[in-house]
Amino acid sequence: MRESLKREEIVRGRRQLAVLVRSGKRVNGNALILSFHQQPEHNQESTPPRRIAIHLSKKIKGAVVRNRLKRRLREIFRRNKNWFSPGFDYLIQARPNAVQLTFEQLKNELQHLARAANLSSPNKTLSPPLIGKDKRDGAHWCPSAISSTKPAVYKQGSGNAQNPA
Repeated sequence: MRESLKREEIVRGRRQLAVLVRSGKRVNGNALILSFHQQPEHNQESTPPRRIAIHLSKKIKGAVVRNRLKRRLREIFRRNKNWFSPGFDYLIQARPNAVQLTFEQLKNELQHLARAANLSSPNKTLSPPLIGKDKRDGAHWCPSAISSTKPAVYKQGSGNAQNPA
């Protein structure tokens, strides 16, 4: 039984990647970045596939380490395709600190990013990401938002939730 990704589930070609990077939306995590873009309309009657591309910087030293990380990310995607909306192309970029994460931590981070990407797809609104790590279920939370009566404000680009003054 073949358990690898099918050919139609992989973003191939420089042009397709360029479109994904240039016009795709991004969701940032601690160790991963998930970019996504809706595929052009298909004439097929069936649902379009979810397609994935993985990019790792050479800042991640050692080909063996980079390839192991790529294999882990592909396996997480293959086992959990239901996290990703059909008809979208996804680009997973790993930061150098992703090397230190275990398989489960990578899985939790990618699941969080996939949820955020599905929320920001058309006809849905994206709530601001919360900061911090809840050890119970891997969900992100913001202590200042819980302990304060004032709502937390997410500043674009700063990566911090702060109470308004």
